[in-house]
Parts: sequence; C-alpha cells; structure tokens
Amino acid sequence: MNTRRAGYRAIAPCYDLVSLEWPVYRAGRRSAIELLDLRPGERVLDLGCGTGLDVPGVRARVGAGGGFLGVDSSPQMLAVAARRAPGWAEFRTADMTVVDLGEQQFDAVLACYALSLVPGWSTALDRAVAACRPGARLAVVDMQPAAGPGRLLSRAAMWAGGADPAAHPWTAVEQRCTAVRSVEHWAGHVQVRVGTLSPPA
Repeated sequence: MNTRRAGYRAIAPCYDLVSLEWPVYRAGRRSAIELLDLRPGERVLDLGCGTGLDVPGVRARVGAGGGFLGVDSSPQMLAVAARRAPGWAEFRTADMTVVDLGEQQFDAVLACYALSLVPGWSTALDRAVAACRPGARLAVVDMQPAAGPGRLLSRAAMWAGGADPAAHPWTAVEQRCTAVRSVEHWAGHVQVRVGTLSPPA
C-alpha cells in the first residue's frame, strides 16, 4: 500500500498523460457517467477519485446545484483534482475503506479504476452504500486482462498501476443492484457495471 501511494505521489502532476486515460480508459469512465443517468441537483460520491477525471462529466449533469465528494488516499492526486472545479467539488484525503462520510447522503456512487487497487474494496463499498439515499445508483468501472492479442499488454498495464487482475469488483454491482447495465471496452479489458441499489433486506 505504501509503495503504491509513493508511486502515485510521484506521478500525480503527469498522471493524466501517463495513465493511458485518453486512448484507453476514458471510454469506461464516460460509459459509467452516462449510464448513471445523473440529474440536476444530485450528489455523487467518487471512491478513489485520483486527479478528478470524473469531475467534468459529473458536473455537466448535476449542475452547479449538485454536489461531488471525491475520496482518495493521495493528497498529491487530490491537489490536481481540486483545480478541476474550484469552489464546487469537495475532496477528502482518506483511505476509502475507513473514510468517515458523516451524515452526508448521496444519490450515486462512482468508482473508476480504483477498487481493484484496494484489498478491502468490499468494505469501501459497504461504507459508501450506507451513505446513500433510497434508490441511489452504483457504478463500478474496473479492469481485467483483455481477451485475445491485447492480453499481455493489458496485464502489464494492470501490474504497472498496482491493480489486482482477479479482483473483479464490478460483480458487487451485480450482487447489490437491480436494473444492472453492462458495457465492455477493449476486448473486455475495461468492465462497466451500473445499477440501482437494492433496498436493505
């Protein structure tokens, strides 16, 4: 964990360039935000928000009256994120598995390429879901090795970022939600799941 945090601290200023966001990973992020069907005034919780790449897409849908809380363990990444929407988005430096969300309630939870980095990702989702309003939506975007010729390259990308190729955190959406929608990109390397959280039993 400490080694990965040190790595993100070092690359934070140039993360958007070296992370393959625009040629590869942006597609999954855009699919998730679109499928969340965000509405004006809604509040969104972003787990592992990194440099805030989700902020523009979310703000375009929830508007100035909406809200955004991004949680990440790297203050250097959050320093970059804070420049994307000064005075609007809120960011919190914390481990997503233990973050205190207080009394806030959210209409949607978004986790893009973050949960597979965290051994206790299911605990992080438990905390996020507990802070959601009834009928909230959950979106998880994450990675697995691609099928076909891109398999080795996708594995290398996951290794470089510290992602667990066996984590498959999008399965939590299938287990916790109804009306689940699924999208894949890049021969299955990028997995997107979005659904409406089921009410507590």
